[in-house]
Amino acid sequence: MAKYETLIKAVTVHHLSYGEVAARYGVSKTLVHKLHHRWLAEGDAAFEPRSRRPQTTPNRTAVPTRERVIALRDELIGNGTDAEAPTSRGPAERTLAIRPHPHHPRRRHR
Repeated sequence: MAKYETLIKAVTVHHLSYGEVAARYGVSKTLVHKLHHRWLAEGDAAFEPRSRRPQTTPNRTAVPTRERVIALRDELIGNGTDAEAPTSRGPAERTLAIRPHPHHPRRRHR
């Protein structure tokens, strides 16, 4: 039995308070409360682990910009003038993250 299921059953079947369940299993009262109410709303689907991946990435580089950078990199690699060694698309795409210049006014240096 998964830990979340154990916590929910301690509240629903054994009629323990959120505080008693939290103390017994070494978790926060907030977690027990959240899981119990999730179970009340969703049923057994509450036992499934949830992704922590963000729903959106507002600062992501725009698709046309990424495609243009990849095309330019491929062209430079083809000409032998690229400063980096050829890599697979995965790591190359990770290098496309446009980061602010170190002296950008919004970035604070301490």
